[in-house]
Amino acid sequence: MFIKSKVAILLCATLLFLFAAQSWLAVQTKGPTADEPLHAASAYLCTFDGEYRVDAEDPPLWKYWGMLVHQPADIHIERQGTYWDWAIDDPRNQSRWSGAVFFRMPGNDGGAFIGRSRFMFLIASVALGASISLWSWRLGGGLAAIIATALYTFDPNFLGHAPLFKNDVCIALAFVLCMIAIYFCGRRMTWANVVYPGVALGAAMTIKFSGVLLIPMIGIALLARAMLPDSWECFHHKIAGRGQKLFVSIGLMVMTLAMAWLIIWGMYRFRFAPAADGSRLDIAKTLDLVAANRFYLHEHRRPVGSEADGWQWNITTKLAVGAERMRLLPQAWIGGFLFTYQSTLVRPAFLLGRIYDTGCWYYFPLAFLFKTPLATLGAIFLAITCSIVLAIKRTSIQFANAWPAVCVFIPILVYGGSVISSNLNLGMRHLFPIMPFVFIIVGNMLANAQAIWPRAVLAMLYLLALGLVVETCAAFPDFISFFNIACGNAQSRMRLLGDSNLDWGQDIPALTVWQSAHPDVPLYVLCFGPAVKEFYGVHSIQSLDRPCMVALSATMLQGLYLPPGDQDLFAPLRQRTPTNLLDGTIYLYRYPEDFPNMRLPGRIKEIQQQFGVDQR
Repeated sequence: MFIKSKVAILLCATLLFLFAAQSWLAVQTKGPTADEPLHAASAYLCTFDGEYRVDAEDPPLWKYWGMLVHQPADIHIERQGTYWDWAIDDPRNQSRWSGAVFFRMPGNDGGAFIGRSRFMFLIASVALGASISLWSWRLGGGLAAIIATALYTFDPNFLGHAPLFKNDVCIALAFVLCMIAIYFCGRRMTWANVVYPGVALGAAMTIKFSGVLLIPMIGIALLARAMLPDSWECFHHKIAGRGQKLFVSIGLMVMTLAMAWLIIWGMYRFRFAPAADGSRLDIAKTLDLVAANRFYLHEHRRPVGSEADGWQWNITTKLAVGAERMRLLPQAWIGGFLFTYQSTLVRPAFLLGRIYDTGCWYYFPLAFLFKTPLATLGAIFLAITCSIVLAIKRTSIQFANAWPAVCVFIPILVYGGSVISSNLNLGMRHLFPIMPFVFIIVGNMLANAQAIWPRAVLAMLYLLALGLVVETCAAFPDFISFFNIACGNAQSRMRLLGDSNLDWGQDIPALTVWQSAHPDVPLYVLCFGPAVKEFYGVHSIQSLDRPCMVALSATMLQGLYLPPGDQDLFAPLRQRTPTNLLDGTIYLYRYPEDFPNMRLPGRIKEIQQQFGVDQR
């Protein structure tokens, strides 16, 4: 189907406007998620104080972006005293500390502070959509751009996460921009575009530590470019020999790494120490965590005494410690990388009704199947089927040449292999860096197939588009907790996945609405997330000493982050129908009627301490 350029541009622009409108309206109904207060506090300290010890596992570039709408006086953060020392001493304490800063400190309006920054991340998400549109257009024309943009626009996962004070969408944007830069260098290298891959790589590595995976992606892509038979135009000279092209590829790789190295230093103000006063992170404590988690992987139990000594010294930790000793990179970047590394070794994950400490290889494939709209899955299936038929008939190819295919398929293979082999199984959001490439490939393949079978493919595209719009709009505004309709009702979905796939603490405001409609009903709240209930006007009783309504969020019911002995504490409730269900994540039960023979009152205090819950 031939589409005029102006029409395609208008359609893509309209789709991106719809994306922004849906996402922004939806997030207005949601409270801060579990991670946002810590990120926001860290962003404030990075931007206005040059303090990088808080939330070091998330580099600062995207935090600077979120702070562009703020001034130093917008929030008050104490940088001394017991709670500050407590947070600096152990990164695992920082989430509870940041929750207190934003929601318990007099004069601070944490919700409004985070809300203003969310607009900046919505802008970044629209930029990601525009990048998908432009690259799809470059590879497959107007129809490919419209298909890819539509898949992004009506993807509930991106809609839910786009405006959050998080780096998941930002790192996806960095991945796409980096591979676009490599693509253009591989077509024709000039003095103007040769610096772009290094800038994009440096940006990715200062947004999220998964940006490190771009290094092998770039290396493999450039190696493939050197091996391809077609000539390569470099600085107005065409080179055809593989040896020459390999030499140029190595040179570009070295330059890219050097540029990224400079950008990393620049993002930390060319300062080795994480704090302006010269204070440093205690890397030894992080190495102890690495050792304990590596011991657990091999022995399936926590170490006792000095059992874990020596387990931290694998190639990853040796390189990191060596880089710190030689001051090759800022200490905050190295410390954050190590802390992220230890968290990828052992981390609780919920899948199909079970809690795993070390994840499963099939976690992300299933998460993709559960949380992707059926129409998108149908489009992927249709694209693959058409491509196989075309390949068998040899009537067409999917790309003009092999180089574009290299640039869009390598990120999927490298990053996909990494997440499948990782023990960090937290959510569909960790697939964001490769989802744009999936949309681009599907758009290109379907546009190619439509040129061969115009009426049949176009009819199926209209049908899939209708299904996609209906399924996504029906989920509004609960995009974070979206599961496709094949996954059943809310209680069925709770048995499939947890954490940021479902209940990330975002639905506390729904309790405000419920309580305003039931002002005389005593309410006890035990929900996942950082937002103090009273901040949103939710007034809860202090203990289960009388008949009341108990609000439990899905993460609590699953037992995902409860102490090991309490993970099945709420198991009997999972089989009961709640009195009410708010936004698909907060379950209301009557106490004591729905709690027969349960030891909840005796364990509630320890659970509160585990989650930092304040019932005042």
